[in-house]
Amino acid sequence: MKQNQLELEKEKYIHSNYHETLIFERYVCQKKLMTALELGDAKQAYDILQTLWADIRTVNALYSPERENFRVLHNQLVSMNTFCLLCAIKSAPNPLYLHAISRHYDTMIEKATSKEDADILLKNMLEDYCSFSNYTEHGKYSDVVQKAIWHVTANPESKLNLENLAHVLGISPAGLSRKFHAETGQTLSQYHIAFRIRMARRYLQEGEYSITQVAHLTGFTDASYFSKVFAKHMGESPSAYLQKEQ
Repeated sequence: MKQNQLELEKEKYIHSNYHETLIFERYVCQKKLMTALELGDAKQAYDILQTLWADIRTVNALYSPERENFRVLHNQLVSMNTFCLLCAIKSAPNPLYLHAISRHYDTMIEKATSKEDADILLKNMLEDYCSFSNYTEHGKYSDVVQKAIWHVTANPESKLNLENLAHVLGISPAGLSRKFHAETGQTLSQYHIAFRIRMARRYLQEGEYSITQVAHLTGFTDASYFSKVFAKHMGESPSAYLQKEQ
């Protein structure tokens, strides 16, 4: 942006109602974003966030030299991680799992080095935090299903035992299976495997563990079986995914 145009934009921002209008629009977007996160609608959340961040980046360009823009963006990613975490808390998730997600994005934000990295991080962040939503198209999950999810996400390395879980929840195994599938559209086994693969993706993104270590951390004692299941869900092997992330 040329210097004279830059000064004109600054004047518009400071000495007109543009500043107040922008703050109000941000507030409205944040409210919509909070609702989308609570309902688990990652696509809508991302679309809303693009509108919100377009204005923020415009103002950043006015007041921050180009070399400082990414540092400002980095700080905003940290704020977004906190914002998403606070929205997710409303669904009363397993605190250990929520902490793991928050810590993961703390790590990934530090690793980001470009605006492209930041955009990918935002998409992943919204998808992950939307997974905490306890809403379906028919309303909220029942207490039994919420508690089942709470237990499943407590220890990703543990094997799923339907009988034990049903006993803890005070329901028959068959009753738990029917209820869980009716409300989530997935069997408990499908949900558990998808959850473990999601955790595996995060470990691979962080780049601190080998594929064998990631397999063990997510409850796969056999690395080759882990690779097979991962490829089925992701359309590529863990090694290909790891190489792409690096």
